[in-house]
Amino acid sequence: MVKPARLVAVGVLALSLLTIPTIINLLTDQAPEWLKSPLLLLSILVVAFAVVAADAVRQGRQTGGGPVGKDGLYAERLISGIRRTLDEMDRGSIAAEAGVQLGELARLPLPLRAGNDGITGAADLIRTVGTERGGFSVVVVGEPGSGKSTLLRDVGWHLVEEADRLRRSGEEAVVPVPVDAGTWRGETELEVHLRETLRAHAIPPGVTDRWLDEGTLYLLVDNLGWLPATRRRKVIEELNTFRDRYPAIGMLVCANEDDQTDALGLRTVNVEPVSREQVLLHLDRAASTHQELRDVAAGSGALVEVLRNRLFLTAALLAFPDRGGSRVVRSAHEDPREAIIWAYVASMVARDPGLTEPESFLGRLSWIAKQLERMGTFYFHDYLVSGWLPGKGRRRVVGILIGVLLGLVQAAATAVILVPRHQTVGFAVAAGLFLLSVGVRLPDWPATTEPVHTFRLRGSWSVREFRRGFRRPIGFVTIACTLFDLYHLWGHVPGWAAYDAAQRRQVLVFALVAVLAVSGLGFVQGWTLEAVDTQKWAASMEPRPFGRYLIRVLRWAAIGAVAVGAGAVLVLATAWLIMHWGEPVNLRPAAGEGLLVAAVVFVVVLVTLLGVRVEIAVVEALLRDDGLIPEDLPGFLGRAARLSLLQRTGGGEFAFSHQILRYYFASREA
Repeated sequence: MVKPARLVAVGVLALSLLTIPTIINLLTDQAPEWLKSPLLLLSILVVAFAVVAADAVRQGRQTGGGPVGKDGLYAERLISGIRRTLDEMDRGSIAAEAGVQLGELARLPLPLRAGNDGITGAADLIRTVGTERGGFSVVVVGEPGSGKSTLLRDVGWHLVEEADRLRRSGEEAVVPVPVDAGTWRGETELEVHLRETLRAHAIPPGVTDRWLDEGTLYLLVDNLGWLPATRRRKVIEELNTFRDRYPAIGMLVCANEDDQTDALGLRTVNVEPVSREQVLLHLDRAASTHQELRDVAAGSGALVEVLRNRLFLTAALLAFPDRGGSRVVRSAHEDPREAIIWAYVASMVARDPGLTEPESFLGRLSWIAKQLERMGTFYFHDYLVSGWLPGKGRRRVVGILIGVLLGLVQAAATAVILVPRHQTVGFAVAAGLFLLSVGVRLPDWPATTEPVHTFRLRGSWSVREFRRGFRRPIGFVTIACTLFDLYHLWGHVPGWAAYDAAQRRQVLVFALVAVLAVSGLGFVQGWTLEAVDTQKWAASMEPRPFGRYLIRVLRWAAIGAVAVGAGAVLVLATAWLIMHWGEPVNLRPAAGEGLLVAAVVFVVVLVTLLGVRVEIAVVEALLRDDGLIPEDLPGFLGRAARLSLLQRTGGGEFAFSHQILRYYFASREA
């Protein structure tokens, strides 16, 4: 099979060779007759575009797949990406945090019950998954907070390290792919979601197809138990559909025990509950650092019952190191869960004392959300945004008003630039910009509960995008312009010897402009520009320098103006030369019109990006007016952590109830 890169190289080389005889014909009358032959030019042209067309058709049929020989490269790329994903999961885990601070004391034994499979512990499960790979699918069932997610991460790390070892030795590797049901929620087919995940790791669709058919992937599905019943049923249906379509793919699913788990039709491994004796034995091992907790637990059955939940035991070990206080003693006489939660919040604040400073609260809001997400709740962050940012209705109104403001400024500036030269066109462009600026704010996106994040622009050019461009309109425009320019040039080649100096200069100028114009189209064809979310909150109580942002905006506006203006000059110059052939060459009109286009683009980009800053400033003002910053920040963190842990360990009792969320946050003070 011919590699796509070689096909593209042949096509580009053929197009380059096409210009050689043309230049020779234009610059000299002493060229050999075979170089002046139309047959040569036509044959090269046919070969060049045949190669490009064949490449486009082949790419369409194979859906962008890469060559089989590069599977090792793609596997290495995916393994590296999965490592980063697992590392992020560890950083967001309270168990991983405890592992760093407490070492082996952070973990209770994780006994499993699996019937006739011979699986009695986490090591057995990991070994079985690694041995049977795609032929082994299992559901790990246990109570909330029993350690299922920790087990899943352990399996993921084992598989990814084993996959890397096998890849280095040239053997076939099975790569784990974590699937978070809390963020996927069955809103798309699992196959589509998986393809998007692999595309984020730069895996071509064709390679994904091959891996799905061959069982190269192993799915690790977590957080199924935290979905509402109807959504959980939908996810289970999607899992079953995916298994029927790709039987070679194995999966490990973590779920709470309920009446829907059996619908998966997979073998089940149960996490055994922790006994009272195991808790006390584990506290005996930690007596050197947690003697007070051990002594209080020995005389409090209620505290031990709470500590039988692995998540609360881990939180208690982090919250109650021996410090000579009486917090643990009080926990025996109060609600033990409440005491553990508040103590953990105190340890959270102790790790970062600046967290309770109101001035930095907004700037640290994403950090707070991360601390709460490590408790395992997936919807609290969404509520944190929707409950504390301005309401949906007001955000929609603010967004539309800002759109009207930007539209008016852009329309007025455009009219000032264009109307004196082109009255009808100027008014039409100004009206279009106004409608566009307002119209993009009419959909639901201004009313979402997503946080207001900053972003940065990132542009890149690649041969891959250039090749894919031949399946888009820009590719057909490039080919059409190339053919038209070559035809026009070829029509004047026979008369080159009879041309005077002015006519020859006109032909050469046209050739130069045509080459630049087509090259510009090719550049645009392979260029991608995207706004990258920085995942940083735009809202902040700390004043941020406007000058730095203004300089960055001016730079992007200038780049956009130069690029679009140069393109307009080339297009208009080509059109002028064709329409005024035989007249003296004069590119000043085209340059003047291109300058007008560049001015309009500069104003539009400048106003749009400055408008983003205006919108952020308005949101910040609304946040302050809404009393976003509570006076009692430790109290706020305590209620938030309490809700998170209850949602994580209380099953459906506390999960996904906005009424309960509002109840816990109704007492916030401005």
